[in-house]
Amino acid sequence: VDVAAIIGEAVDATKISAEQQHIEVSISDDVEPGRIFGDEQQLVTALSNLISNAIKYSPSHTKVGVGSRRVGNMIEISVTDQGPGIPESDVERIFERFYRVDPARSRDTGGTGLGLSIVNKIINDHNGNIDFVSKVDGAIIKITFIK
Repeated sequence: VDVAAIIGEAVDATKISAEQQHIEVSISDDVEPGRIFGDEQQLVTALSNLISNAIKYSPSHTKVGVGSRRVGNMIEISVTDQGPGIPESDVERIFERFYRVDPARSRDTGGTGLGLSIVNKIINDHNGNIDFVSKVDGAIIKITFIK
């Protein structure tokens, strides 16, 4: 599966949501060409979920970035946002089913707490690895696949 095609489809799938939230979703100019083994629709679903979360938790008039690069014999896809980040104490649990960092906020953002769990399952099913880095002014999620 072509990585640039997956990224393009996932960004397209989240375009309306991004426009409604006044969020600019941009694909890095230096997306490296590459192919990974996997089910295209599942990978688009996983990446769309990550981008949707980034949009949901980012303030209006900010940016969400999506890119990819080669790291040795791996392809790394990253989603970066400018949201509030996640407290260190919650980072280990964000991929659990139904886990919400702030359950009270779920009324505002919607969702069931399954999105990142689904992403994690898809990535694991594709022998990939997912890594989350939270900062005060945003978060970076990196997915790595053997190329």
